[in-house]
Amino acid sequence: MILIDTALQILKREDPDAMTVEAVAEAADVSPRTVARYFPSKDMLLLALLDLISDAVNAELALVPAAVPPLEAMLAANLAMLDRASAGTGPLTSHRFVILHTTMNIVPRLVTQAAGIRAAATCDALAQRMNLHPEDPAVQLTGSLWGAIIVTAWGRLGSDSDDPGEQRTDVMRRSLTATFAEFCALTSATATL
Repeated sequence: MILIDTALQILKREDPDAMTVEAVAEAADVSPRTVARYFPSKDMLLLALLDLISDAVNAELALVPAAVPPLEAMLAANLAMLDRASAGTGPLTSHRFVILHTTMNIVPRLVTQAAGIRAAATCDALAQRMNLHPEDPAVQLTGSLWGAIIVTAWGRLGSDSDDPGEQRTDVMRRSLTATFAEFCALTSATATL
């Protein structure tokens, strides 16, 4: 966590592309080789926080009643994760979440890498919830749909906000809820065709 927190502190001051493994190592008072042992590339260091997000969402997903349909359960889990981040409970704080989101918007290649990492973890959690194999088409489709909803909702926010950083999770919550409602309206209208 020290290396991740150090990288986040650097990201508050510098552009993600300007951040180096050497700068993280120096700020954390470790060797670059130590950083490389845990994170083989700078992008892997930046994406390490994504594991915290996936773990937090998956933990919340396990708490959603089994009767809730999968996409609604994903919405509930993500909203609960944002609420906990906003409240500062657990390792995923609002501050960390906002820096990661901003970084992802500044460095487009991270979005593609993040989608792959998060999709696998999400599909595993969904498969367990749906009592199916992770490779089952229903699990894959649900995971892909949820990924599209998240990318659309949070991609709309861009990297800047008029709100202070600590309130950004509230803005993200509203955007996610609105995007999910748009998705439901669209699929409901499509189903009648």
